[in-house]
Amino acid sequence: MARVLGAQAVAALGEDHSIEQGILVARVNQDSHLDLVLGDESGMPHVAFGRGDGTFAADPEAPEATLGTAWPMSVMRGACADTPPVDTRFPLAIGDLNADGVADWVSPAACC
Repeated sequence: MARVLGAQAVAALGEDHSIEQGILVARVNQDSHLDLVLGDESGMPHVAFGRGDGTFAADPEAPEATLGTAWPMSVMRGACADTPPVDTRFPLAIGDLNADGVADWVSPAACC
C-alpha cells in the first residue's frame, strides 16, 4: 500500500504486487486532481486517479467500485504513441515538458 504523507489517502496494488520502485504525484488524466503513479516490483507503473477529496480510484469512470486501488498502465511516449510500448518501466519523472497541457513521462529507455 502507498500512503500519502499528510493525508488519509491510500492506494493499493493487486495482491500479487508491491510498491517497490517509487511513487510519483502528477495530473495524469488532465483533470484538476493530482493522481498517484506507483511502481511495482518489476517497475510497471500503476495509476490511482485522485478524486479531489484525498481519496484515489483506479477507474475515474467507476470510482466507488475501484476506490483505494491502482491499475497497471502502459506508458506511451511521443513518437511511439501509435505503437505498442517497448518500455513499461516506472518513469523517472512526470510533467508537462512541452506546455501542451498533457503530462509527459520521462522514461529510462529509448523510444521505439
